[in-house]
Amino acid sequence: MTKREPRWWFVAYSLGLGALVAGAALAGGNAQLAVISLPLCAAFGIAMALTPWGTLRSRSQDEREHAIGKEAALVSYYAVVLTVILGFLIEIARGGDGQPWSLIGFVGGLSFVAALAVISRRR
Repeated sequence: MTKREPRWWFVAYSLGLGALVAGAALAGGNAQLAVISLPLCAAFGIAMALTPWGTLRSRSQDEREHAIGKEAALVSYYAVVLTVILGFLIEIARGGDGQPWSLIGFVGGLSFVAALAVISRRR
């Protein structure tokens, strides 16, 4: 038996994220971003809830869909890793110390190792 997630959870998540962005923008003195962030995040959340691909978990038990999702996640992972590495290299080339890219890379690597440990224990 699989756990079904409510279809509108992403709308609530998006509204919360929009409120956080709006608060941070106001604190930083960017009123224009504060005004557009909440409606933009809300619209995105509603769009995700209304589309069949709006959740990260498949509603089907089809092996093909699971394989497609895993492959898409892997492509996304590679894109993020490449972005972090390139950002780090560009920051170093500009004479910086590699921040924030080195921290992002560290957190990504640490979470990967932790996920490997947890998933391998469960199987």
